[in-house]
Amino acid sequence: MVRNWQLISTSVIGASHLLKGKPNQDAIRHYQGAGDSLTVMAVADGHGGEKYTHSDFGAKFAVKAAITVLKETFKNQEDFSLSQIKRLSEEDIPKAIVRSWQEKVDEYCQKQPMLNNDNKYRYFGSTLLVTLILPRCIVYWQLGDGDILTVSDNHNVTRPIPPDSRLLGNETTSLCGKKPWLDFRCCFQPITDNQPPRFILLSSDGYSNAYSSNADFQQTVLDIAEFMTTEGQAWVREQLPDWLEEASKQGSGDDISVGIMFRQ
Repeated sequence: MVRNWQLISTSVIGASHLLKGKPNQDAIRHYQGAGDSLTVMAVADGHGGEKYTHSDFGAKFAVKAAITVLKETFKNQEDFSLSQIKRLSEEDIPKAIVRSWQEKVDEYCQKQPMLNNDNKYRYFGSTLLVTLILPRCIVYWQLGDGDILTVSDNHNVTRPIPPDSRLLGNETTSLCGKKPWLDFRCCFQPITDNQPPRFILLSSDGYSNAYSSNADFQQTVLDIAEFMTTEGQAWVREQLPDWLEEASKQGSGDDISVGIMFRQ
C-alpha cells in the first residue's frame, strides 16, 4: 500500500558533546499505522545541566510515552467526533503522556536506588514535541523549546504553535515540572476545513539555534521541503545527517534531532 505521508527521523550528537564525551541527550521516534490511519512523530530534548543527570533517558522515555498514549487513545478513532478529539488533545492526552513518562521513570529508578527519591523526575528532565496526523485532523503538541514548522503547497512557512514567551535564555518548561501537563501547548487543525500542509518538520532547539536568524532557519526548512519533491525521500534521508552535523559544528554545538513528515 502506498502511504500518503513519508517519514524521516534523524538525530546526531552535538559537536560540543562529541568533544566532551557526552551522550546524545535528544530522542526521536515515529509510528505509522496501516493506511496512514494514525501517523505520529515525536522529538524530545533532555536538559543538559548538571542537575539532569539522566536526561538522555528522560528524552527516550518521553517519545515512547507520547507514541504509546496516542496509539492507545486513537486505536478506535472512528468512535470520536472532531470535537471529542480536540477535547482529548487539549485536556486528557497531556496528562496521559506525563503519567506514562513518570511511570517509565519510576520503573527505571526502582532498579537504581540512588535515584529513587523525591527529586527523581528532575534527573530525567526533557522537553517534548509531537505531531499526530489522523485522516480527519492534525494535532500538534509542544512542551518546552524546539520547533515545529509546516510548509504549505504554496511554500508558506508557518508555526502552528507560536513561540512561548516564558522561554527565556536557557529556561524552558519541562516534563519534570510540578504540573507539566498544564505547560503543554496544543494546536488542533481539522483537515476538513483546510488543505493539510505539504511538509511538517519537528526539531530540537539545537537546529534553529545553529542559525543567526529565524529567516535563515526557515529558508533551510523550505529548502529541505523542496528537496523532498525534487530529489526524493531516499536522497534527503541520506544527506540529512551530514547537514545536521554541519549545522551543529558551525552553529549551536548542540545535539540536533529532526523529524520530517511529507505528504506525497
